[in-house]
Amino acid sequence: MLNAALRLNIPSVFVSGGPMEAGKVILNGKDVNSQQIEAGLAWHYKAYENEQSAADRQSYGSAENIARRNALGIWQGADPIAPWIWRKQTVHKH
Repeated sequence: MLNAALRLNIPSVFVSGGPMEAGKVILNGKDVNSQQIEAGLAWHYKAYENEQSAADRQSYGSAENIARRNALGIWQGADPIAPWIWRKQTVHKH
């Protein structure tokens, strides 16, 4: 993978608390984001889907549905906690 061609597209999006980098990773012509979501290794964060292309919204939504149906990765548990909810809960505890 160290010698692979990698293309990054990293736009800034603004969330409460300031800007956040959100990127799309393409490796050997394949969308790594979609692959991670389909494997159950990432969530499709729908709060920012309006900033995605229609094709990406469809791809990421379908990928998450596949992971959920097949109980892959984070979808193996009965009640996974979304990272944005976990961060809010963790920040408020300190």
